[in-house]
Amino acid sequence: MLERDYSQKHPTREETAAIMSPLSISYEESQNEAVDALLDALRYVYANGDARFASFLIGASTALDYFAVRDQLDGFQFWTQMLQSPAVLEKLPWLNGIYIAKAENAFRPLSAYFLDGDLAETLMKGGAYRRFPGTAEEAKTLGLDFCAAVFENRYDELILRKSTKAWADWFFMVGPWNNTWLGLDRRARRFWILCTTDTD
Repeated sequence: MLERDYSQKHPTREETAAIMSPLSISYEESQNEAVDALLDALRYVYANGDARFASFLIGASTALDYFAVRDQLDGFQFWTQMLQSPAVLEKLPWLNGIYIAKAENAFRPLSAYFLDGDLAETLMKGGAYRRFPGTAEEAKTLGLDFCAAVFENRYDELILRKSTKAWADWFFMVGPWNNTWLGLDRRARRFWILCTTDTD
């Protein structure tokens, strides 16, 4: 997923359509203080809602690598297909009830270089009834620590998408507090998801 193989031909339509079916996707059992610290802060400000994080390792796939190294994953709905994959739904049953049509149009590119700041801004804006009790610098530190823990600050190797839509039943349908960040760490072959929701 890191280096272009210029000798590799563009996958055929059939190969592209079949990328996900044989793909190995394994849940990553891990605990990290920086991730937990961010989740705790998000759950505090989203007092009536929640915040969730999970990560998965993706097996070898030359066809997937072709699109990933070029950041062309949206063309075959990679992100939505990952969210619907049996391996992901088995470990994250709270994601059942996905609105497919909404999910397919929910995610927009976000530069990985902005992620720590986006997380800090999310904290500082707060939830329906609570605000982040710390300073802006402390919020920014939580974002920076999350990035260091999840992808080792390799911003140039992360493909990122974000949504503010309620694309699954887990999200509350009102208010501006729905956030989803989806990341693909091209070096580690790691897919991760961070979600928040709240309501008044």
